[in-house]
Amino acid sequence: MAEPPLEDYVDEFQVRDKPVSRLDSRPASPFAVRATNPTTSVNFTSSFSTSSQPFLGESRPSSSSMYLDLASERQSVRTNHRDLEHELLQSMRSLDLTPRDHAVSNEIPSLFECIHSSSAPVAALRQEKQFFILSSAGKPVFSMHGQDELVMGLMGIIHTVTNYFKVHATKVRAIVNSCGNSVKQKLVFLDKSPILLMAVSLREESVNDLLQQLDFLYSYLICTLSRRQLTRLFSRRENFDLRHFLTNTDFQNLTHICESIANGFNPDFLLGALRCLTMRKSTRQALHGVMLTHVQHPDAAAERGTILYGLIVAPGGQLCSVLRPKGHTLHTTDLHLLFSLIFNQFQGLQQDQELWLPICFPKFNSSGFLHCYIRLLSDDKSRNVVASQNTSSGSDARSSLSEYASEENPSNFSPKPALVLISAQKESFFALKKIGQGIVDDLISKHLLEQITAISSLGFTMADIPAKFVHHFIYKSKKHVQYVMPRLEELDLYNNDTYDDANSTFTANERSEGRESLNAEDGMETDKKGRHKHYLYKLMRTYTHIRNNVIDENGVPFNKSVLSFVQWLSDGLPMNDLPQGEAVDVLCLAWLTPNFELLLICNNGASDRNVILKSAKSIVDWCRKNEDRLFVKNGAIF
Repeated sequence: MAEPPLEDYVDEFQVRDKPVSRLDSRPASPFAVRATNPTTSVNFTSSFSTSSQPFLGESRPSSSSMYLDLASERQSVRTNHRDLEHELLQSMRSLDLTPRDHAVSNEIPSLFECIHSSSAPVAALRQEKQFFILSSAGKPVFSMHGQDELVMGLMGIIHTVTNYFKVHATKVRAIVNSCGNSVKQKLVFLDKSPILLMAVSLREESVNDLLQQLDFLYSYLICTLSRRQLTRLFSRRENFDLRHFLTNTDFQNLTHICESIANGFNPDFLLGALRCLTMRKSTRQALHGVMLTHVQHPDAAAERGTILYGLIVAPGGQLCSVLRPKGHTLHTTDLHLLFSLIFNQFQGLQQDQELWLPICFPKFNSSGFLHCYIRLLSDDKSRNVVASQNTSSGSDARSSLSEYASEENPSNFSPKPALVLISAQKESFFALKKIGQGIVDDLISKHLLEQITAISSLGFTMADIPAKFVHHFIYKSKKHVQYVMPRLEELDLYNNDTYDDANSTFTANERSEGRESLNAEDGMETDKKGRHKHYLYKLMRTYTHIRNNVIDENGVPFNKSVLSFVQWLSDGLPMNDLPQGEAVDVLCLAWLTPNFELLLICNNGASDRNVILKSAKSIVDWCRKNEDRLFVKNGAIF
């Protein structure tokens, strides 16, 4: 039986029989490879203080301990960003910079263990990911996996554990179940009285990652109810059963969010950023101009005070344009919630329908509701604008749209861009309708809607960037709180591709039952979807691991600026995911600075770190050069 590959690091000596460092006692993640120490991070302060020398010809200090983990020095970086770019290649110290002999492949292997779900009822805690939501009195609200009779007992234990710490005047944040140096399970708690949330993870996620995921689930409850209403419900009766107050659509949305976090490809949650649609600067400025024109037009003077924000969003939650007041922005969590609703629940809207939706944005104001005018945009040039629009509002609209979507043929369904106008006044529907109709007419007459539809299915690829041996990357601009990445075929962050069953609640059991009833042709499509989902799963877990190697459990980077390599090796043994039994040799990079974050995965077999460093710098330079195309920098400000 072939042994799994080794995980190697840039500054680790090749001698395997040396004494174990004190750093070896740190917990490791459950990889499908044998994991070693956390990755070596480069401290740029100490690197810049020395004169630059050729990589292979430089002298090294006699002490080798400093090369085992330079991140432990935790020194702040005082060089400016220009020096950081200029001296990047002189900042790394590596013992082996020669490329491997075997060929470079564009495939990436499975580097982590994958626990397959069991159909047995006892499998509630045997999943890689599990989420529980309960009241402070121990009443169950929601569970991602498990049958009710088992979940109720587990939630009783959770309630007992948290109350034990409360009695002793302490607050439990996380419990780690480990075996030797391996972390087997993490249990993370988020107390938002009167709601208690817990996440269970067997993956290489930090406590901060899990807390952010729990906060997003809690934010959805607030988005539906508001904090004021939630507090009022439990103030009347402490053991109130919230399940009787939530609708079936709410439980479907909670399940979808959990499935998206656990099994989807969502850099949004990992980075806390938005993804933008790549387009020409002139096109984006034209979108801003159209929105501003109709807000500031003399005919709309009476309606100016009614609009707070405006958004044009492409399929997949890709931001195209934003209209906002000067000095005010919406939090990324609030926008993620809104995009999830639009591209998961409200895609059943027809071109002659509009939606008037009350929604609470937890990070904007958790005690009140704003009102959203939502209209899906069609690029059909021959359509006639319907004078009398069909409108819906509130929870009735959510239920009716869900029923409508279930009757649609998924094979003929494709996500559409959306126009969103947000107001604080619940009587402003007709005012926003007038503004929205003018915006839509201009988008069609100026062919901007046609461009959005065409661009949303394209994007840039790695072939557009002069970066050798890079399989995929994610670049985040901290200034704009936005990220970009090369296009992935059939990628849909909000689970709206043509393979999804519109009638599904996104639970694993229902998906498996649906697959059994498909004919042979549908089975081929399902298999294609499964392979793509598995690829995205590998990609997301790899990004999570390499980023968490340069931050602590609280999400704080080890240094102000840090660059880290992680390498997986199989010692020449083949892996199933690679063509012709090719050996595993995967090199990854994480580069965090005060201005940007770059996460990079190389092609299998690309191990020349000098080349990868140059490729990383080329990606950063390319992203900075094309910022106007990649990001929404300011938006339309009024």
